[in-house]
Amino acid sequence: MKSLSTWWVVYLMAFLGITACSSSQKEMEKVLAGERYGGIIPCADCEGIAYSLSFFANSRYQSQSMYIGESNEKFMEVGYWRAIQDSVIELQANDGDTRRINVMVDHLLMLDKEGREIEGKLSSRYKLRNTRQRPLMGSVEGKPGSAVDFKAHGNEPFWGLEIDLDSLISFRMINGDSVGISMAEVKADTAGGVYAFSSKTGVDSMNVELHPIGCMDNMSGQVYDYRVKITSGENKFSGCGAFVQ
Repeated sequence: MKSLSTWWVVYLMAFLGITACSSSQKEMEKVLAGERYGGIIPCADCEGIAYSLSFFANSRYQSQSMYIGESNEKFMEVGYWRAIQDSVIELQANDGDTRRINVMVDHLLMLDKEGREIEGKLSSRYKLRNTRQRPLMGSVEGKPGSAVDFKAHGNEPFWGLEIDLDSLISFRMINGDSVGISMAEVKADTAGGVYAFSSKTGVDSMNVELHPIGCMDNMSGQVYDYRVKITSGENKFSGCGAFVQ
């Protein structure tokens, strides 16, 4: 009789544990489904990893990573997540990899493999903000009927660049000064993926380089596919850009 009672207690505890986990999963599902988070997490040999995490119904997720300053290639991961504590979930990738995350009120906090908070001077970089309204990895949308193929911008000084691959490079400063130059020459580095544009009309000249190594806007925090370098006369500018979608 004693062993039977012991078995019943073990069974009851297991049942309550499963029920609690199921309840936590459902509650967390309501919080996460349809949301998207992102941030620039530390990287040992690059400028940072742009990490975006999207949640879907039925406890599914998808993540996207870009190694800024190294490549604009995006690495995808898909899988399922499960609630393992009241506010902690575990991402379970289809390839078997796992990652733990603490779900906070206004952000997510990435944890180490043991589920502990990551400490050190870079600990704040493991916070992921909600990016449902403005994705971390920025895309550039074109206007209906526009012939523009590529757009870029930079800060301090503020400038904007538009490239029509068939005809024109247009460069504009925030103060209103602008330069429109006919396309003269386009070179593409097939190995490194760098595009180089050079133009000259009269006394005006401009050289534009598009480097496919990822670029983070230092004001908005958004990440773009290309780092842009511009030389116009004696002036040099740098910023971020992407091909129009």
